[in-house]
Amino acid sequence: MEGPLAGSPAEEAGILAGEALLEVDFYRADLLSAADVAALLRVPASSGALLRLRAADGAERELYVERRPLPQPAVREVRAGPLLPFDRLLQSGSKGGAAAAVCPARVRPH
Repeated sequence: MEGPLAGSPAEEAGILAGEALLEVDFYRADLLSAADVAALLRVPASSGALLRLRAADGAERELYVERRPLPQPAVREVRAGPLLPFDRLLQSGSKGGAAAAVCPARVRPH
C-alpha cells in the first residue's frame, strides 16, 4: 500500500505505508481483484473490517478498521510527457462508502 489518506479510518487504525494487505474479513487479498477488495471494504457502512497486514520486515498484525463515508478528493487532469504508471490508495468508493483499494492509473500526454 502506498499509505492511508490523512484523517481516514485506515490512518486512525495505524496502517502504514508499505504494508501488504493479506486479508479482509478472512478473505485472502491475493485471491481477490482490486475491485473485490474495495467492495469488501466499502459495505456495509458503519461497520468494521478486520484486516491482516504484513510489514516490510515480515511481521504480521491484525487491525480493525471502521467503514464510514469519506468525502471524495477533487480530481484534476494532469498532462505530461510519456505515460507514467502510478498507484494510489483510495479511501472512498463511488457510492460514498468507505473503501481502500490500490488502483492503477496513467498520466496521458497532451
